[in-house]
Amino acid sequence: MAPTRINEDEFNNNDEDKHLFPYDIKRIDPEINDELLKDFTGERSYFVQVGPKKYFFPSNYEHEADKFYNFEVRSDDIWIVTFPRSGTTWTQEMVWLIANDLDFETAKAINLNKRCPFLEFSTFVHPDLKSEFLEENIDCPIRYKIVEESRFKVGISRRKYRLSNTI
Repeated sequence: MAPTRINEDEFNNNDEDKHLFPYDIKRIDPEINDELLKDFTGERSYFVQVGPKKYFFPSNYEHEADKFYNFEVRSDDIWIVTFPRSGTTWTQEMVWLIANDLDFETAKAINLNKRCPFLEFSTFVHPDLKSEFLEENIDCPIRYKIVEESRFKVGISRRKYRLSNTI
């Protein structure tokens, strides 16, 4: 069974029922921020703490929190949750193939970032870092296109291909 195309705007959720993000988002103390920027080189601006438990996020979270909070979860969504460096990409590929009846042709034709997006990636890739990725890959059209089309921009985009509900 071929993946079903869906309207990309479907990701934008229910515009009539948006809720305000209920927690405070505060920038981390400047001295602590400077120390953190030395260790977390993907962030270029600042870090924030969120809510009463002070969860720690990169600066883009400040702009993305409403979108995550209002994200419409569907009954046929499949969530891949892994530890860093534990085979996430391999798992995404495997789950997509299983959910799409081992459709290797579509898998070869459509980049994994479009078939199985990393929902919160826009939070973790600073715009300056994306620019660096583009500059580093300017001599390789394939890699350049992957970076350019990746969901690095601030904002969430719903996948274009819905996973079948055969699992």
